[in-house]
Amino acid sequence: MTDVNIEHQRDNRRYVGFIDGKEAGFAAYSENGTHRDFFQTVTHDGYTGKGVAGQIVGHALSESVQDGFTFTPSCSYVEHYIEKHPEYAEHVK
Repeated sequence: MTDVNIEHQRDNRRYVGFIDGKEAGFAAYSENGTHRDFFQTVTHDGYTGKGVAGQIVGHALSESVQDGFTFTPSCSYVEHYIEKHPEYAEHVK
């Protein structure tokens, strides 16, 4: 698995992953109060199969929980991630 540097771009409502300074993928969300709806996860060409999406989503969910958010996994990848990491299930609304 490749190390991904993750940046929370609050103004764009995205968690973005970078490898060697280049954007490798992102998880996008909408926000209403203390609830986030993760609706899209993208891994850019050339970065698939390196664990990029998993690292981004894991970071996004962990930070969301830490900051007191609940979330909806509208994106199928996020839904699948939560199935494999049940510690996040109690935060799903």
